[in-house]
Amino acid sequence: MKVNALTTFYIVRHGEAEGNKEGIILGPLDLPLTPNGIAQAEALAETLKDIHFDAAFSSVLQRAMQTANIFAKRLHLAVIPAHDLKERFVGCFQGRGLREVQSELKNKIVGFEELNNKEKLDYRFAADIESGNQAAQRLISFLINTTAGNQGKCFLVVTHTAIIGNFLVHLGLIDYQGLFGNCLENTGFLILRTDGIKFFVDEITTTGTTRRMDLFKAATVP
Repeated sequence: MKVNALTTFYIVRHGEAEGNKEGIILGPLDLPLTPNGIAQAEALAETLKDIHFDAAFSSVLQRAMQTANIFAKRLHLAVIPAHDLKERFVGCFQGRGLREVQSELKNKIVGFEELNNKEKLDYRFAADIESGNQAAQRLISFLINTTAGNQGKCFLVVTHTAIIGNFLVHLGLIDYQGLFGNCLENTGFLILRTDGIKFFVDEITTTGTTRRMDLFKAATVP
């Protein structure tokens, strides 16, 4: 497969939002960036300033749109909102503290930790939340649809930690983390290349640390 036949995505988690530092489970709760989150986004925009992006896409939630707009201003791009990039829906847990929820679910968590990655992706702690697989499939659909007719192009995508984490677990590239599959700190990002069938993850970068994924590790959508 020729590298220039692949579409490249820089998939970024938004900057720090209100509630992140306090350990609030946000889900699609629509809160803005903190001043620190704005500074994080500006710093990452500086880091990636020499990358040529053909377009920028963002979750419609304001913390993602604010992050994307900081990039867009620096890189002279328009931001295209995409509903499929919204954070995982967490139902009755939205807006609550993580520690409180962990205490409430402590008996269920014991059994949950015994599950394998595939089982965790299908597991729901409550009937009204989106499964990890459902969240992952939204990102997969976005990537496949965006890749079509855009081979060789490079896109910036700003989204959320749980949807990214569940996507990577779905592909078998990382282990499931936490209650909802969170995997990246604020403004962490991964570099992904795809032809719409196979996904090649080059690296994951968070808080200045770059984790090589066996250099161009490939996974095919199940």
